[in-house]
Amino acid sequence: MGCGSGSITTKLPERNKEQTEFTYTVKIMSPQGDKGWQFDYKSDYTEIPLPTLMNYLSYNDHPSSSLSANFISKYNQENDRFEYYVQQLMGFEIENADEPKKGKLWVVYINESKCDWDNICEKEVAVKHSDEVVWYLQKYNEIKKQKQS
Repeated sequence: MGCGSGSITTKLPERNKEQTEFTYTVKIMSPQGDKGWQFDYKSDYTEIPLPTLMNYLSYNDHPSSSLSANFISKYNQENDRFEYYVQQLMGFEIENADEPKKGKLWVVYINESKCDWDNICEKEVAVKHSDEVVWYLQKYNEIKKQKQS
């Protein structure tokens, strides 16, 4: 998927002991502002690392309902490490694949807080079923969130 440091092993939380099934929802807002997409994933885990959830949604057994995504990593010589980006969602690509932060790129908001995908991947940030996860194509330094439809 182009995400994760390689030194971190993804460890899913314990399963819900009550065997309750949770629905995790990820929304992708169209850059054209005319529509958006919503994807649901059912699990008995109480929380899931967001990179793992994106993988589940992107590579499930039902291609017609799959989230279309491409994930990339770019080597940062200054930091001597790879940085992780979402290169494409639902057919909409970032503006500058060579230097993603210099154009519009896919940015995720968790509960209306802007989050950095590279940081999410490095720290294996987990989400709960009650979290609101929404993706926008916007400038890296843009602060304001676009309005959901």
